[in-house]
Amino acid sequence: MKALHCLAEAFTWLFRPGIRRYILLPLAVNIILFTAGSYAAWHYSTTLIDRLLPDWLAWLDWLLYPLIGLTLLILTYATFALMANLIAAPFNSLLAAAVEKTERGEPEPPAQPLWRDILASFAQELHKLLYFLALALPTLILALILPPLAPLLWFTYTAWCAALQYLDYPMANHGIRFRDQRTRLRQHRGDSLACGGAISLLTTVPLLNLIAMPVGVIAATLYWCRHLCED
Repeated sequence: MKALHCLAEAFTWLFRPGIRRYILLPLAVNIILFTAGSYAAWHYSTTLIDRLLPDWLAWLDWLLYPLIGLTLLILTYATFALMANLIAAPFNSLLAAAVEKTERGEPEPPAQPLWRDILASFAQELHKLLYFLALALPTLILALILPPLAPLLWFTYTAWCAALQYLDYPMANHGIRFRDQRTRLRQHRGDSLACGGAISLLTTVPLLNLIAMPVGVIAATLYWCRHLCED
């Protein structure tokens, strides 16, 4: 799929001149937050599962225990990924702009004051966060009604959120509103979910999760430049 090809190529962009300097701070943020997330997932998962698993479902613990554990793992890493993106958003926007400049061979756009970029990025991240929280509610209800499907439901949720999260950076750089971004991505739902799902999986793999954020920004920007911006 087109988005997955962009994701595979994104790893090679980490070492390109002119790109590396935009990766250092997001990388530091990822190291700190995913270290904390890994500790939380390891230390608290068993206790949470014991509390969440009702007594009347104890006879299904052989099935529900790993399913709930996987769900908690996905949610933990998704939460810390959202926090990392919130903190690093202004620098991810700069990374997306640098990747697009290199991909298209165009002159760099006039730079805005950093404080203006930070305020705009923070407002956009809050907008996305409210949308993600609103979408989480029906997902949670369905997961409680259909426990065996909970991992699939939450993975689909995180894949869609990741697609919106990372493709927002290049699209917002072009002034495309978040509502219009969602409309455009729905027209490419398969590729968007594949890209978001692959990035979400990266956040759950030790060591790879440290570079998941810059790789995701680069992949999303390449996908935007090559396949979305002309639609």
